[in-house]
Amino acid sequence: MPNNLIRWAALLGGIAVALGAFGAHALKQLLPEQALGAFETGVRYQMFHVLALLAAGFLYQLKPGKWILYAGRFFIAGILLFSGSLYMITLLKLNETIGTAGLGLVTPAGGLLLMAGWLCLWKGAAGFGLLCSFFLLSGCAVERYFLEYRVNVQQGNVVEQKNIAQLKPGMTRDQVRYVLGTPLLQDPF
Repeated sequence: MPNNLIRWAALLGGIAVALGAFGAHALKQLLPEQALGAFETGVRYQMFHVLALLAAGFLYQLKPGKWILYAGRFFIAGILLFSGSLYMITLLKLNETIGTAGLGLVTPAGGLLLMAGWLCLWKGAAGFGLLCSFFLLSGCAVERYFLEYRVNVQQGNVVEQKNIAQLKPGMTRDQVRYVLGTPLLQDPF
């Protein structure tokens, strides 16, 4: 079963990437911005929970248990219901079909399944597994807790007070460039 969890994660992750690209390129031209929000939420939650499903599959290999399997099953069902219903609502809005209220009831049910998946993952991963899954799933947020590495990129030329003091009225463009340096961006005209 853990290989199936990893396979499901790979399949649903690929679908999330494809739907995200479709939403970013094709749907932006067909739907207004506010109608696109539900679709983007579906893609975002699908990708988050694909990572959780992947973590459940790997965690099961380290520490097999029924709660990890339950978590994986809940994640799969939750993704299909939660994200799937949001995709259907967007599709129905695209076709201007009336009657999306029934699908709106499916979305919270999918959300409950996703929450149940997290609870099962917590129950099955007690201790080390929970810590590993937290760091795996926290993604970019982890860097806030550790030292951040930022490259200090100088924007433009470095001009100091001594350079400005060398400027005199009536200097030619070449003389100013000699004192201040050549600009990084030059006027092409």
